[in-house]
Amino acid sequence: MDLQQVGERLAEFLRRSHDAHSVHIDGLRLLTGGASRQTWSFDAAIEDASGAQRKLALVLRRDPRRSEDSEFGLLQ
Repeated sequence: MDLQQVGERLAEFLRRSHDAHSVHIDGLRLLTGGASRQTWSFDAAIEDASGAQRKLALVLRRDPRRSEDSEFGLLQ
């Protein structure tokens, strides 16, 4: 899965899990280290139905050996 695909899947996951109107992912980058899992850092701008926005600094831990349909494990 490439950088764009990871960002798109994260945005969709966060939109569903936060019942958001829209989600924008900024600064997505793969961190170094970790032999069995990938660790990504990013900011998520989440807009709710009323137009209120909040920004979250998040970390994604992903096991690339598992199915691409598996859920994300996000750490705040």
